[in-house]
Amino acid sequence: VLEAQLKAMVYQIIMWRDGQQCVQVNQGGCSGKLVWGHYIAQGQSAWLRNELGNVFVQCDGHNLKDYHGDKSYATWFNQTFGNKAAEAMDLEKAAHVGIDRTIPELEEMLAHYEQLYQDRFYVNLDTNSLIEKGYYGPIIQAAS
Repeated sequence: VLEAQLKAMVYQIIMWRDGQQCVQVNQGGCSGKLVWGHYIAQGQSAWLRNELGNVFVQCDGHNLKDYHGDKSYATWFNQTFGNKAAEAMDLEKAAHVGIDRTIPELEEMLAHYEQLYQDRFYVNLDTNSLIEKGYYGPIIQAAS
């Protein structure tokens, strides 16, 4: 139940943060419904599954391309946040191989995300402001 609540909150935040459109819309080829895409796939890191810096809105077309090895998502991530952020995500993944968050960690994450969502009206919508206020998570925030 807790993980379902967290997933729902993450989805609300990223839909708001990413403007209810695929983050790769400028790369063209958007198709289908909007889903959440992960910079580091869910199956590669349970630890990063609900990390705001790892989760973005994608159309199912771009998400499928990424799943099949297309590198345009990684290119978008690097252009948007820089190589330092990409390296930080990879280091976070490596530091938590096979590790799931504990129930208290999930509860803390959910409470934090609920607060972020409540505070969304008081934040500028430019990427730098969103990073500074934590809407892209602590990994990207620290790498910026």
